[in-house]
Amino acid sequence: MKVTVELSSLNKDDDKIFGNIYFEENEYAFPEKGWNDFVIIILNWWAKSILKLLKNISIEEELDFMDGPASVKVQYLKNNSFSLYFILNKEVVYSSEVDVELFTKAFLKELNSLIRNIKENRWESEEIYSLMENYKMLQKCFIP
Repeated sequence: MKVTVELSSLNKDDDKIFGNIYFEENEYAFPEKGWNDFVIIILNWWAKSILKLLKNISIEEELDFMDGPASVKVQYLKNNSFSLYFILNKEVVYSSEVDVELFTKAFLKELNSLIRNIKENRWESEEIYSLMENYKMLQKCFIP
């Protein structure tokens, strides 16, 4: 299970960046393939939530989408894995267990690609700077 950001879908309107973002595993996509949302805003939320889990500040976080009734509940399990519960209209529609390090490194890879794309486009905003800082903090969790 990984987070996918379709870089070719990114669009900037004022200081907000929209694009396709969703979770995917094999043929399954949540909320759906091509889900369009406020990419930078929700990735900042998710990065902060993942940091709380990695730093043992909490054992459960909610990764919300801005548009629509979709979210992912993440629970930190003792065997160094995350249990992901995909919720649509307050109902669990799918679940997956992922290795914490593999999931987070895949998330960091998506953030890195996004940040590179943003720099190439010379887009700037406070939210983008915040995302870059969150990216750096997440990276530090895996640097020995």
